[in-house]
Amino acid sequence: MPYEAAALRSRFPLTPGSPDVMNGIVIKGSPFSVINALAELGYRVICSTGEAEILWTLQRES
Repeated sequence: MPYEAAALRSRFPLTPGSPDVMNGIVIKGSPFSVINALAELGYRVICSTGEAEILWTLQRES
């Protein structure tokens, strides 16, 4: 995860006042660009649900 977090932070800089997260990171970007960045790190969307707010479930390819 440290490599992945560093890769995401280099692409999506932290915004001032971002909340602290125990087991993850907060990044700000369009859903399309965030999902594409995660795909480059080996993740893929396996499920999505919602209308006004969408929740994606991702799985890391091994």
